Amino acid sequence: MAEEIGVGDGEIIAVSKGLHLYDYSWELAKIRTNKFDRKELKIDK
Repeated sequence: MAEEIGVGDGEIIAVSKGLHLYDYSWELAKIRTNKFDRKELKIDK
């Protein structure tokens, strides 16, 4: 789409006043925002 409107690819930063996080997405959200305790992570090594 960027090419169609004549701009380069880039990062999208979005903000939502009504953001909802469901149980299945909390772990990913914590990792993405770097707001987590490494002991909480359930990642197999």
